[in-house]
Amino acid sequence: MISTKTKYGIRALIDLVKHYQGMPIYLRDISRRENIPLRYLENIFYKLKKGGILLSTKGRGGGFELAKSPEEIKLSDIVEILESNYLPSRCVRSPNICDRSSRCNARGIWVKLGEKMKEFMDSITLEDIIKENIYIK
Repeated sequence: MISTKTKYGIRALIDLVKHYQGMPIYLRDISRRENIPLRYLENIFYKLKKGGILLSTKGRGGGFELAKSPEEIKLSDIVEILESNYLPSRCVRSPNICDRSSRCNARGIWVKLGEKMKEFMDSITLEDIIKENIYIK
Protein backbone atom coordinates (compact mmCIF):
# COMPACT_ATOMS: atom_id res chain seq x y z
CA MET A 1 0.00 0.00 0.00
CA ILE A 2 1.31 3.43 -0.93
CA SER A 3 1.29 5.90 1.96
CA THR A 4 -0.13 9.41 2.04
CA LYS A 5 3.46 10.66 2.29
CA THR A 6 4.26 9.17 -1.12
CA LYS A 7 1.00 10.36 -2.67
CA TYR A 8 1.72 13.89 -1.42
CA GLY A 9 5.32 13.65 -2.60
CA ILE A 10 4.29 12.73 -6.12
CA ARG A 11 1.65 15.46 -6.25
CA ALA A 12 4.15 18.02 -4.97
CA LEU A 13 6.78 17.02 -7.53
CA ILE A 14 4.23 17.30 -10.32
CA ASP A 15 3.30 20.76 -9.05
CA LEU A 16 6.96 21.77 -8.87
CA VAL A 17 7.58 20.74 -12.47
CA LYS A 18 4.42 22.38 -13.77
CA HIS A 19 5.26 25.71 -12.10
CA TYR A 20 9.02 25.73 -12.63
CA GLN A 21 10.19 28.67 -14.72
CA GLY A 22 13.95 28.57 -14.24
CA MET A 23 13.81 29.65 -10.61
CA PRO A 24 13.49 27.50 -7.47
CA ILE A 25 9.92 27.07 -6.23
CA TYR A 26 8.88 28.05 -2.71
CA LEU A 27 7.66 25.14 -0.64
CA ARG A 28 4.85 27.22 0.83
CA ASP A 29 3.48 27.82 -2.69
CA ILE A 30 3.40 24.09 -3.43
CA SER A 31 1.85 23.48 -0.01
CA ARG A 32 -0.90 26.01 -0.70
CA ARG A 33 -1.66 24.87 -4.25
CA GLU A 34 -1.71 21.17 -3.35
CA ASN A 35 -3.32 21.61 0.08
CA ILE A 36 -0.50 19.69 1.79
CA PRO A 37 0.49 20.78 5.31
CA LEU A 38 3.76 22.71 5.07
CA ARG A 39 5.54 20.86 7.91
CA TYR A 40 4.63 17.52 6.35
CA LEU A 41 5.82 18.69 2.94
CA GLU A 42 9.11 19.90 4.46
CA ASN A 43 9.74 16.36 5.73
CA ILE A 44 8.89 14.84 2.35
CA PHE A 45 11.13 17.26 0.45
CA TYR A 46 13.98 16.71 2.91
CA LYS A 47 13.86 12.99 2.06
CA LEU A 48 13.62 13.66 -1.67
CA LYS A 49 16.59 16.02 -1.44
CA LYS A 50 18.60 13.47 0.53
CA GLY A 51 17.62 10.85 -2.08
CA GLY A 52 18.97 12.96 -4.95
CA ILE A 53 15.65 13.98 -6.52
CA LEU A 54 15.69 17.62 -5.39
CA LEU A 55 18.07 20.52 -4.93
CA SER A 56 17.41 23.36 -2.53
CA THR A 57 18.62 26.93 -2.39
CA LYS A 58 18.44 28.91 0.84
CA GLY A 59 17.75 32.59 1.25
CA ARG A 60 16.08 35.14 -0.98
CA GLY A 61 15.14 33.58 -4.29
CA GLY A 62 15.60 30.16 -2.76
CA GLY A 63 13.38 27.15 -2.87
CA PHE A 64 13.37 23.76 -4.53
CA GLU A 65 14.04 22.45 -8.01
CA LEU A 66 14.69 19.04 -9.52
CA ALA A 67 18.22 17.65 -9.30
CA LYS A 68 17.64 15.81 -12.62
CA SER A 69 15.35 16.29 -15.56
CA PRO A 70 11.79 14.90 -15.21
CA GLU A 71 12.50 12.23 -17.83
CA GLU A 72 15.32 10.87 -15.65
CA ILE A 73 13.18 10.49 -12.51
CA LYS A 74 11.27 7.22 -12.39
CA LEU A 75 8.18 6.71 -10.28
CA SER A 76 10.08 3.87 -8.59
CA ASP A 77 12.84 6.34 -7.54
CA ILE A 78 10.30 8.49 -5.72
CA VAL A 79 8.46 5.59 -4.10
CA GLU A 80 11.65 3.88 -2.94
CA ILE A 81 12.85 7.08 -1.25
CA LEU A 82 9.57 7.78 0.53
CA GLU A 83 8.39 4.26 1.40
CA SER A 84 10.14 1.96 3.81
CA ASN A 85 8.43 -1.01 2.19
CA TYR A 86 5.92 -0.69 -0.63
CA LEU A 87 6.05 -4.36 -1.61
CA PRO A 88 2.93 -6.51 -1.12
CA SER A 89 4.44 -8.48 1.77
CA ARG A 90 7.44 -7.91 4.04
CA CYS A 91 8.77 -11.36 3.18
CA VAL A 92 9.38 -10.26 -0.42
CA ARG A 93 12.15 -7.91 0.65
CA SER A 94 13.34 -9.92 3.67
CA PRO A 95 12.62 -13.66 3.37
CA ASN A 96 14.22 -14.34 6.75
CA ILE A 97 11.52 -12.28 8.48
CA CYS A 98 9.28 -15.35 8.43
CA ASP A 99 10.32 -18.88 9.31
CA ARG A 100 7.86 -20.18 6.68
CA SER A 101 9.35 -18.25 3.72
CA SER A 102 11.24 -21.22 2.28
CA ARG A 103 8.13 -23.41 2.25
CA CYS A 104 5.32 -20.86 1.93
CA ASN A 105 2.95 -21.58 -0.94
CA ALA A 106 1.80 -17.94 -1.13
CA ARG A 107 5.21 -16.24 -1.06
CA GLY A 108 5.77 -16.79 -4.79
CA ILE A 109 2.63 -14.78 -5.53
CA TRP A 110 3.88 -11.84 -3.45
CA VAL A 111 7.33 -12.00 -5.03
CA LYS A 112 5.82 -11.97 -8.54
CA LEU A 113 3.43 -9.12 -7.64
CA GLY A 114 6.37 -7.15 -6.21
CA GLU A 115 8.32 -7.67 -9.44
CA LYS A 116 5.37 -6.46 -11.53
CA MET A 117 4.90 -3.41 -9.31
CA LYS A 118 8.58 -2.51 -9.63
CA GLU A 119 8.54 -3.09 -13.39
CA PHE A 120 5.47 -0.84 -13.75
CA MET A 121 6.95 1.95 -11.62
CA ASP A 122 10.29 1.70 -13.45
CA SER A 123 8.47 2.25 -16.75
CA ILE A 124 6.96 5.62 -15.77
CA THR A 125 8.92 8.84 -15.40
CA LEU A 126 7.87 12.13 -13.88
CA GLU A 127 7.88 13.51 -17.42
CA ASP A 128 5.45 10.77 -18.54
CA ILE A 129 3.07 11.60 -15.73
CA ILE A 130 3.04 15.29 -16.60
CA LYS A 131 3.14 14.97 -20.38
CA GLU A 132 0.50 12.29 -20.67
CA ASN A 133 -1.53 13.34 -17.62
CA ILE A 134 -1.23 9.81 -16.27
CA TYR A 135 -3.35 9.56 -13.14
CA ILE A 136 -3.91 13.32 -12.91
CA LYS A 137 -7.39 14.76 -12.57
